[in-house]
Amino acid sequence: MKTIFTHSLKTLAVGLALAAPAHSALATGLAHTYVSGTGNDSNAGDRTTPCATFQAALANTLPGGVITALDAGDYGPVNITQAVTIDGSGTQASIVTESTTAISINAAASDTIILRGLAITNVPNGDPCNGVELDSGNMIVDGCKISGYLGPCNGIYVHHDGNTVVINTSVTGCGEGVFKDRPGAGLLSLRNVTLQGNGLGLDAEGTQTDISHSQITQNSGYGVYAYRGTLSVSGCMISGNGTGVYSDDGSVVRLINNDILNNTTGIFIIDASNGGTPGIVSSTGSNRKAGNATPGGVSPGKVIVQQ
Repeated sequence: MKTIFTHSLKTLAVGLALAAPAHSALATGLAHTYVSGTGNDSNAGDRTTPCATFQAALANTLPGGVITALDAGDYGPVNITQAVTIDGSGTQASIVTESTTAISINAAASDTIILRGLAITNVPNGDPCNGVELDSGNMIVDGCKISGYLGPCNGIYVHHDGNTVVINTSVTGCGEGVFKDRPGAGLLSLRNVTLQGNGLGLDAEGTQTDISHSQITQNSGYGVYAYRGTLSVSGCMISGNGTGVYSDDGSVVRLINNDILNNTTGIFIIDASNGGTPGIVSSTGSNRKAGNATPGGVSPGKVIVQQ
């Protein structure tokens, strides 16, 4: 009996020893990590030993965790593959790129990535890139400033069926301010956003999109553009653009209580002459148009609905 008992204890001890490394692996990482302009990427990333870049901090952060910037600094491009919050609120945390995508997101379909209080700036050299690119997962962009992604580049590029929310954010001086080109169930929602000085302000293709209480100004091409999707625009200032509102093939644009002012063309609705489906603009009658060189409206083959 004693021999059996002693053997059992030895077996248990060996089992625990073998299990220990697996337990330690599961515990690797921190729920909350930090970056600092004086940090070092060889650090663990806790508050007293912060990392120097978002990428290094992310490697030390558990899925669903938070990365906080402690002070101003350029924290470099980051490729995100898990749920995480990156928070630079109040610190002038930035990512400065040279024709390189600043934030790439390739996370699980159930993951949500939150980007808050970041200044994302590009020094262009002609190569295509994006400020923020979502290829999989869900995303919230809150209180960010994105600029300089010119030509073939986009401030925010959504290439996925997940949900995206953009709030309290400005996108300026980009090829396209916000571009979603992925048809599917995912929603794109923008509120209190400034889209200024871009080639195209909002490009919503094949998707359900809404934008409200936003400034859409001085974009050389279109202020808001819809293609084979539904775009709802409410409480916005749409001014000084090439075309304020463009409803392209198979799209429905709903206009509610907007000011459409001083654009080269106020509203343009594609007809069916190219063999496609006419665009539709549905207005509640509460919108105000003035100062547009070509006001826009109905022409043969186009559809506009007053409700």
